[in-house]
Amino acid sequence: MKDTTPAAGTPAGNPWHATTDVLERYAGLHLDVARSASVEQHLLDCARCRDELTSIVFRDDRSAADLDAVWLE
Repeated sequence: MKDTTPAAGTPAGNPWHATTDVLERYAGLHLDVARSASVEQHLLDCARCRDELTSIVFRDDRSAADLDAVWLE
């Protein structure tokens, strides 16, 4: 069962988490600038989504340099 606990800084009535698809597209640099900025802002406060992003990045045999490229792009 998926955790539905709201992330820190998220209004309790509107919990938002990035979907696996969005995180995969983010990690692959396939999101537009506005969507990437939204995901990045969310990742700053959401350990759950950061953990999932890390799993995606390293599941796909990407290096730490690839993850850095996501943040530096």
